[in-house]
Amino acid sequence: MKIKIFNMFEAPEQKSSHQEYAERIERNLGVSKKFLKNKKTLDVGAGDSSLAECYKDEKDISIIAIDIKEPKLKTEGFVRADATQMPFEDESFDLILSMGGPVSILEDREQVEKIIKEIKRVLKSGGEARIGQGYLNANIFEPVKKDLELEQIFKFFRGKSLEFLQSFGFKQVEEVEIESDKVDKERDYYYRLVK
Repeated sequence: MKIKIFNMFEAPEQKSSHQEYAERIERNLGVSKKFLKNKKTLDVGAGDSSLAECYKDEKDISIIAIDIKEPKLKTEGFVRADATQMPFEDESFDLILSMGGPVSILEDREQVEKIIKEIKRVLKSGGEARIGQGYLNANIFEPVKKDLELEQIFKFFRGKSLEFLQSFGFKQVEEVEIESDKVDKERDYYYRLVK
């Protein structure tokens, strides 16, 4: 029997912030390394392009990251772009991911509509987009009644978000539950849109 001796001067292996964020994207949008293989993927609202950075050395994984802001560090596969006017040809991507990106956080309904139309335009026929986690920004919908309980408000916005996304003519729009104890109960799902 081998005994592992702990060296208190040896630092434990630490994950980079890119790795941690990539793991959150994988968990919260239901993707894995295996799922990403042989797909041309676009990460919309990628921030520091953590997912692209983590998989840059994987030969069977292709991730382009876009954000309106330049990342702190230069990252391979990053394109500075406005998600309302993506610089890609029609039907360029098999998979589009957006976690906490502009679709979820923008308060301007018109901007969100433009982004979803762009997502649909650059997504290949039969491809899918995963948006989340949780409902879209509440400010793009009409004001909620003030006499509702918090749980009713969450349910209201979940329904409104799903209805809104269905209005763009995707073949399939569904809410997919996230199975993880690391996710808030109010936001334990993402939207899957299939073109």
